Amino acid sequence: MKSDTQSLKKFKKAPLLVSAVFLIFSCLIFLFLYKKIDDNRKMSEKAKIEWQIEATRREEIRSLERSIRAIEKERNLLESHFARSSNVVPFLNTIERLALAANLKSEIISVDILKDRNGLAVAVKNRTPRWEANFKINLLSFVQ
Repeated sequence: MKSDTQSLKKFKKAPLLVSAVFLIFSCLIFLFLYKKIDDNRKMSEKAKIEWQIEATRREEIRSLERSIRAIEKERNLLESHFARSSNVVPFLNTIERLALAANLKSEIISVDILKDRNGLAVAVKNRTPRWEANFKINLLSFVQ
């Protein structure tokens, strides 16, 4: 037992104290760096999510643009069936052109705005004496 007591007396406490301080300092540096790395990871995940959202949004925009281009012809055709107050004359020209395409001799006699101001009444005189021509011009007026 005497030898244990003597060895404890000979034991220097300074290196142990320096080692403990170094260990605590190293742990603090490790925790600081770990926190920084974790913050960077979270920021990276957030940026990745934002990037994915933006990429999805851009793809949806491209898809809409492709769809708009695909239906442009149909849209123009549909819009040609309706007359606005600013373009009644082109609308009437379209009716006459369609009548000629159906081999009909017709002329527009009158154009009136309906009482509710939501429509246009067009009177067309058919100069083709056949029943088939009358049917076509009536059908043409109905479609328009």
